[in-house]
Amino acid sequence: MTLKYPLSRNRCFRRRWTLALFLFFGLSATIFGQGLGQITVNAGPDQTVTLPATATLDGSADDGGITTTFTYTWSLVNGPAGGNVSFSDPNAAHTTAAFSAGGVYTLRLTATADVRSGEDDVVITVNQPPVVNAGPAAAISLSDAANLNGSATDDGLPNPPGALTYSWTAVSGPGAVTFADANAASTTATFSSAGNYTLRLTASDSASSGSADAAVTVGGPLPSPWSDQDIGAVGRAGQA
Repeated sequence: MTLKYPLSRNRCFRRRWTLALFLFFGLSATIFGQGLGQITVNAGPDQTVTLPATATLDGSADDGGITTTFTYTWSLVNGPAGGNVSFSDPNAAHTTAAFSAGGVYTLRLTATADVRSGEDDVVITVNQPPVVNAGPAAAISLSDAANLNGSATDDGLPNPPGALTYSWTAVSGPGAVTFADANAASTTATFSSAGNYTLRLTASDSASSGSADAAVTVGGPLPSPWSDQDIGAVGRAGQA
């Protein structure tokens, strides 16, 4: 009789321990099996920046409240050839990124907690401002029009529109300037008075712009090839 009681208590203890283990692991399996412990990462919205500006990255992570502290890592997934990214703090959810060249970059935010992890990507379009050439300096007469042969090169971003718009303006000069087509890279300009003028060509890709100047010297009216000259009195041959 003295041996039955301890055995009964031992069996009860083992049953309770088995039930506790079952509940613990069963609940854990249910949590992770149903995705309640899955880490959901948000790397923030896609954005466009113009060099030399930096991109502000606003990431976050959530696992349904199971964990309050995550370990974050920002990394470069892909980008243009020769393009590099520098994070001010690659281990912070909120940080900034600087880029060495224009192009489209994909950045990834990874969040980890214990053995779990999640990730999300964000696309950063880095725009390079147009590089503008307003053409060579020119010298014309007041009665002539100056031929303006401008041009610009661009990286094609952002797209759309993927194209440039142009605008000619007068920066300085003594008179008024009239452009045949102020919105064409190549056009002509006429001037109301003689003097030195500075004309500016600006090219825009809708997100950024670049400009360059051209100098035009406008002279006065050219003299006539014929002018009256005093050659003396006209007399008859043989007269003194």
